[in-house]
Amino acid sequence: MRLTLAAALFALLPAGGTAADAVPAETPAESAAVGRFEWAGTPESLLIGSSFTLRGLIEFPEEHELQGLDREGLDTGAFELLGTEIGEREFQDGLERRPVTVVVAAFALGNQTLPPLRWALRAPQAAAPAVTSPAVTVTVTPPAPGLRDTGDIRDIKGPYSPRLWPWVLALLAALGAAAWGGSALWRRARRPAGESAVPAAAPDLRSYEEIALAEIDALLRMGLPVKEYYDRISDILRLYFERRYGISALSMTTYDLHRRLLQLQADPQARSWIKALFTRCDLAKFARLLPGEEETREDAESARRIVRQLAPQAAPPAEELVAKR
Repeated sequence: MRLTLAAALFALLPAGGTAADAVPAETPAESAAVGRFEWAGTPESLLIGSSFTLRGLIEFPEEHELQGLDREGLDTGAFELLGTEIGEREFQDGLERRPVTVVVAAFALGNQTLPPLRWALRAPQAAAPAVTSPAVTVTVTPPAPGLRDTGDIRDIKGPYSPRLWPWVLALLAALGAAAWGGSALWRRARRPAGESAVPAAAPDLRSYEEIALAEIDALLRMGLPVKEYYDRISDILRLYFERRYGISALSMTTYDLHRRLLQLQADPQARSWIKALFTRCDLAKFARLLPGEEETREDAESARRIVRQLAPQAAPPAEELVAKR
């Protein structure tokens, strides 16, 4: 029976062929993994909107070259990818090892999973392989309640009883304003023709980027409470977007602003930073997120990074243009 089966298999081979000829060539998708990726510990839980750092090690044959994170079609789900960094090379036993740092933030509550990330390699001859990092699952928690927030339903307030004295104060203020306005008109009528009451302000010759960066630096010196701080940092960036792109950024929601910047084809990396920072601003204003001093400084640096990333690229010198021709 064994001879009959072997003969049948031999008959299926092409003439002059061998068993190896009958096996189709491996496709790149079917080939064995060219390397491996390990995370050096992952957090079990984190606060919504706060960033955390993952550190890992990627290992692959030394004849390959690491290209970086493959962002094509990248979908990180409830997480926002804030940045990646690849460390120095180390070689051992024909393998290259590189430390990798990934900074992300989560924007949905409950158990959330950061999907596997694909790290592209360049091979000497074969099709471009890749090493995939493992998925990471963490529990995302809401901010802690305030001291007076017990979670109980508050009592309904009684009917509103208007008070008289605010109306008296408002009437006195209106009479004072009318008197001041009449005095101002009288002084203007007596002013010689052509004389200006207020000297014209000197035009601000700084670029939009210089103005925004100066406002961010001044904000750090104000020592504002958390809510006012994040209100102000949001307004600084929105005013910059209005000047830079001519849009009504101050009156837009975070979602509408992100869509408008996408339509304007603003820098993709800057859009990712804007989405993450504005989400933290909204959490600080509406969800009682209380970042520490270090986090507020990191968010100010993130605002600076956004402004620098969106700054118009300077035109190359005329000498370079002539040389290229």
